[in-house]
Amino acid sequence: MARGDVVAELAAVSSSSSYTVQPGSGVEWIIRTFAGDNSTSTHFRANDGTIVSAICNGGEAADQLGKVTVPINNTHYLALRNGTGSTINLAYYGYITKD
Repeated sequence: MARGDVVAELAAVSSSSSYTVQPGSGVEWIIRTFAGDNSTSTHFRANDGTIVSAICNGGEAADQLGKVTVPINNTHYLALRNGTGSTINLAYYGYITKD
């Protein structure tokens, strides 16, 4: 993959589980959009392996469509958290800035 290429994934995330969005070492991405069930129990979080901080929940993600600019790399990445009682689909869309 090269700079400017799209990075995106749609994942089925089990109940009370997280899905990690983390580029390989030396690679950087900009995430522009989160998608998920419209639920306050769905969370999009910044993560560094120790500290986790909320960016928005599923209900807020629709309001943020295309307005988000979240740079991530192998050290500072995202966790898509499913806090519901069933499996749901979560997604992210962005592009590569450093490869």
